[in-house]
Parts: sequence; C-alpha cells; structure tokens
Amino acid sequence: MCPIKGRNEAFQGIASEKRFRLDITERLLTSVKNTNCGKGKKFTGLILLFFSFIFLFLNIEHAFGGESLLAPSSILSLPPSACAVVVDKASQHLFLLLYDKGQLKVVKKVICATGEKDGNKKKAGDKRTPVGIYFCKGLLLPPRLGAKYGICALPLNYPNLIDRRHRRDGNGIWIHGIHEDRSVKSTQGCVVLQNDDLAFLARHIHLYTTPIVIAEKVLFLPEETLKEHAERVLKFLERWRNAWASGDMKAYIACYAPNFLAKGMNLSQWHDYKSSLFKRYHYKMLVQVEAPVIIHTDAYDVISFKQVFHGGNFRAVGYKRLYLQRKGGERRIIGEEWIPLSVVEKNWTAFRRGLAFLKPPRGNYRIVSIASAEATNRFPKRDLYKEAREFINNWKASWEKRDIKRFSSFYSKHFRHGSMDFKQWKRYKTHTFMKNGPIRIVLRDMKIQMDGDKVAARFYQIYRSRVFRDRGLKELVLSQELGTWKILRERWSRSR
Repeated sequence: MCPIKGRNEAFQGIASEKRFRLDITERLLTSVKNTNCGKGKKFTGLILLFFSFIFLFLNIEHAFGGESLLAPSSILSLPPSACAVVVDKASQHLFLLLYDKGQLKVVKKVICATGEKDGNKKKAGDKRTPVGIYFCKGLLLPPRLGAKYGICALPLNYPNLIDRRHRRDGNGIWIHGIHEDRSVKSTQGCVVLQNDDLAFLARHIHLYTTPIVIAEKVLFLPEETLKEHAERVLKFLERWRNAWASGDMKAYIACYAPNFLAKGMNLSQWHDYKSSLFKRYHYKMLVQVEAPVIIHTDAYDVISFKQVFHGGNFRAVGYKRLYLQRKGGERRIIGEEWIPLSVVEKNWTAFRRGLAFLKPPRGNYRIVSIASAEATNRFPKRDLYKEAREFINNWKASWEKRDIKRFSSFYSKHFRHGSMDFKQWKRYKTHTFMKNGPIRIVLRDMKIQMDGDKVAARFYQIYRSRVFRDRGLKELVLSQELGTWKILRERWSRSR
C-alpha cells in the first residue's frame, strides 16, 4: 500500500502562524501583568504593553483582514506550482490562480465575455455558458481555426460526466480570443478573452490537469475554512485508496453512491467487475495517488490526481477523476474517468509544440465592460494612477542608468518589439546601452488611462545620448503579472 503523495500544503502554516502570534501576544500581556510598576520598571511595562497591542492588532488583521487570506471557495486543494482557472459569470472576470510558497495567489485577473443568456447551459444553441468543473483537452490554431476565434482556442470537455447525466447537450465550448471589439455577455456559450490575455493563459495551463471552474458567482472564503473542507475530502480519498489497495470490497464499494455510473456499468455491475479483479490480484494491490487536485461546486466535487496501479504483473499509470456527490454530510462517488499517461503525454507534446506557433494578435481588440469601476478593478482608480506613474518613473531611471538587468525586468516575458521576441530585444537593448553612452530621458504630458485590468500610459518622450537624439510620442501598455506591473506592449511614433 502507498499513501497519498503531494497532499495539499496550501493551508499548512497558517494555523501554526496564528498560534505563534497568539502565544507571543499572551506572553507579552502576562509580562505586563507581572511587571511591577515602580519607578524603575514603569517604562518597561509601558513598552511591553505597547508591543502587546501591536501583536494583538496583527492577530486581528491576520484573522479577518487582507485579500491574501481569502481564496475562491471552489479551489480546495492544489499541488505546489499548480494552476487553476476560475470564471465568474456575474462579474465577467477570469482568474488565474497559482499555489506558490504555501499560499493560493491570484496571478492574473482579466475581463472576459460569456454567453448572452444567463443561467446554466441545457441544450445546444441556448447561448448559455455551462456552469461546472472542466478541463482543457487541446489547442486550436489558425488556419484550422476560423479568424473570428482570435489567436487560438482551448476546447473544454463539455459536456462532462455530470452534464451527460443531466442530459445537457451541445458541444464546442471553448475559451477563445476575438477578432473585433465586443462587449461582455455576448457569446454563444464560450468564454472569450482578449487575445493577449488568452496567450498568457494558454502558456500557464496543462492539458487534462488544470481545473477550469465556471461559476455563476465566485465566493471568496478564508483559507482556514477551505482547509477544513479539503481535509475531509482527502480523508475520503485515502479511505477509498486504502480499501482498493487492501482488497476490502465492502469498504471500497461503500465509497460509491447508489446511482453510480461509469464505463456503462451501474453500481451492481461495477461491484461484480471489481470483485473479479480483486480475486485476480489476490486482494493485494498497490494504488498510489499523487498530487490530488480538489475542486468544489454547489452541485458536486471533483478529485483529479495521477494514479499508479500495480497488481500482479499488471501496471497502469494515468490520470483519474472522481466525481463526488454530497448527501447528508457524506461524500460518495457517482462517476469516474481514466486517462492513460500515454495519451496525456502525446497530446501534451502536441499542445506545447502548438504554443510555439502562437502569434501575437494583429489588432488591439478589446472586450468592453459596462460594470462599475469598483467591480472591474482590483484597486481604486487613484491607486492605479499612482502605481503606474511610480512604475514609469522607475523604468525611466533604470533606462538612464543603463542598468539592463533592472530595465528589462520592467517588461513582460511575452513582450515583443517588431519581429524580436523578449530575448532578442534584450540583446538589442544591451548593445545600444553600451554603444550610446550616457542617456538623458525627458517625459512630458503623461496621460494614464485604465483599460479593463490594464493601464495605458501615453507621453511625449525626448531621448538624448552622445551619439543620438530622438523625440516623439510613446505609449506603454501595462498588465499585472504575479502581482506586479509589467510592460506588455509599447508603441513609438517619432516626431518629424
């Protein structure tokens, strides 16, 4: 038998950190209480009291405040460095999340467009975007892909196992780009992104394993609450794995719901099928579960993981998904799917090869939101203006100092300059920095405009060096990557 490997660590450390903070606070308060308030120790007591309140404030802030301790309620467990995608139909936003350094972080939040009609998809042509848990199963590129779908499309596995059980039909639900400006809630059922946002997303997801959750409205909850739910699901998963590995048919079949259906078999047929396999392997099997992903919705849960099975001389490696229903506080499996590792690796190789041919968009097309500024922006407008100005001033300073390492750090790795990619452009800039000598940059008449989750900065730029002078209008388009601003595009129009 082999226990679950790679159990979620996203919530570990939070509880211990809280206990540490509270312990320190309690000790400080005890010290104040026990300190004599005589002339020689009165000042010491006041200092201890001051730090006690500081620690107490940190405890309160840590427990109740701060977006960093809130996470989408649908993401219960992710392995380290794994990503998840959450689509909020109510606000028309897509979130790309990453489990990094013990915490679930919002890597990118972008505007999106979903179906014209509200509600869950039921049939083909109803112009609704489905609600549920899905996975990407491929990559479509031009010329095979029509121009109206933008730079690429990521087909989803709709209808999934749950959709088919509820007889929801239709197909062709993709995440794709655009070839013209459009408004939110304007699609036939797909999730549509601006082309540059789609390119960023495509480079971060993994076929078959990155969960894509489409929700009517995303609810953010404290990570401590989500951890409790995750632990319960992980205990269920271990009980299922252990029953299978030990050949305990009674405990194994108890993990399945009466309405279970998979591979064309109901629960009774599944029982007989598994019983024969248990006998074949003499009730001794090795079942290994690696890097479980646990996703939750109001209707059902999904556990996705890499599975390694050994029974006698037979070995199977692949990815499994367990679909769970909740009833009376208990979870039971109502369906499961299996994808052999050979299929995943073959299609993943093709997917990565396709990403190399992903071309930058020709037009700067936008999805226009009618939502309020408060709903579409993570920060108030004045903060965005301030951040953008500080960012550009620091960018200018690094340019004047000819600090190529710092200067290039202001740019996205997806930045392109003409026919040059980021690495080629960086080599080109290194050469010009060395050749031109001391540089003087003057920026005038700066105007900053918010465009969805991006910022466009336009200004008049004067460039002087010992060998070259230039002036004209420059536009920088800034985008958030891993919580920091990066230059995604820049345009230069020389003055005559």
